[in-house]
Amino acid sequence: MSSHSETIHPGQSSSTPTPTRSRRPETPNAIAKDIVRTFAKTFALGFSLQTLLRVMSTLIKRKKMSSGLINFRFGLFLASFSTGVKVLRHAFSLLLPRLLPSQKPETIHTLTSFMAGGISGMTSILFIEPSDRSTLALYSLVRALEFLLRALAKRNIFPKFISDFGHYDVMLMSLSAMPILYCYVYRPEAVNKGYLKFLEQHGAKPVQNVAAVRFYTKSSTPHLPPKEIEEVYRQCGFPIPLKLEDVTPQKMCALHHPGVSCKRHAVEFLAGGVVRAFYLYAPIHSAFALYILLSQLLAYWRREGKKPKAALSRISDITGILKTIIVKLAKNVFFSSIFLSFYCGVAWMSMCFLAQNGLKRTLIPEALKLFMILPGLATLLEYKSRRIELGMYCVPRALEAMWNAFQMKYNLPSIPHSDVAMFAGAGASLVFCYD
Repeated sequence: MSSHSETIHPGQSSSTPTPTRSRRPETPNAIAKDIVRTFAKTFALGFSLQTLLRVMSTLIKRKKMSSGLINFRFGLFLASFSTGVKVLRHAFSLLLPRLLPSQKPETIHTLTSFMAGGISGMTSILFIEPSDRSTLALYSLVRALEFLLRALAKRNIFPKFISDFGHYDVMLMSLSAMPILYCYVYRPEAVNKGYLKFLEQHGAKPVQNVAAVRFYTKSSTPHLPPKEIEEVYRQCGFPIPLKLEDVTPQKMCALHHPGVSCKRHAVEFLAGGVVRAFYLYAPIHSAFALYILLSQLLAYWRREGKKPKAALSRISDITGILKTIIVKLAKNVFFSSIFLSFYCGVAWMSMCFLAQNGLKRTLIPEALKLFMILPGLATLLEYKSRRIELGMYCVPRALEAMWNAFQMKYNLPSIPHSDVAMFAGAGASLVFCYD
């Protein structure tokens, strides 16, 4: 709902329609110029944002900057989708009325939106690296579903108590945390490789120790550990081979935080997690803060540049803009870092809680499926405006991990080009909702 109220001039009734300018008919030359301008703008936006994110990440993490080909491909993806939608809109708006003369204009408009978005999505995603397509397609599909649900809610399709519930963002994070964190420990091969690296970095546990926890709780013969994790058992004080009578649930804690008590581990992990998360969120928030700063400075110059004003007054205005953005940037990085630290920390604390309360060793994985809801509650530490974005980020990764886990467990066949089909459906829905 817009926050701006309509101004009613004297002598004008509130019901009087506001006069609109008559639009000139679009000529082929004007359409072509608009298409070229759209391609250039969206390519520049995609390329610059991707480059800015990578530059910020390189400066803060002090790592070698990756190839610029990824930035170029992302710019082409964004430009081809937006331009393709515009070209196909014009084409179908001319073609469909002739092919379907009996259909209403509203039906033609709906078909035009769906077809333009679907075909553009099907072709533009080919510019993305094949390894990243499924993640992008799932994200876009979930986002399209969100927009569709919002559109239905505005039409009062759902009961009032469903529309008024204000914590769907936290619920999404809790539900998505279950498959993500469970698969991280027990089915790492089901998690997207890039996202698995992210989990390993912020889970802050050596791969061998996580494998030791997995073997200890899932194996029916824990007295014969594989050679690659045998050293972990030795370092944690487990005799090799293990005797079944020596296997107690409390010993599991020694596998993922050897030599440290559960309480001390919780404090050290949360403190270290804030630092680890800082290196992730600082470049992301800095890139967007810089973009907002440049936008506001440009808007200020357009608004105030030609007005006679003292230099000190201009410096004061610009300093005010800069101060506001820096304060907001610091708050965003701080709360995001706290969130991620608790998100990962609560997961490991849940494992300690189950083990220390004497739960049977082989029941711990099943109990963890339920307890992995708790890390999602850490979303409450984030700003309300960012919670839904976190949910939209995590849900596609949860769906991907679940599908891969089921596929491995039940030998389900892979569906060829499913990522392209999903993004085509998402593109069709997004353009329909936008129109």
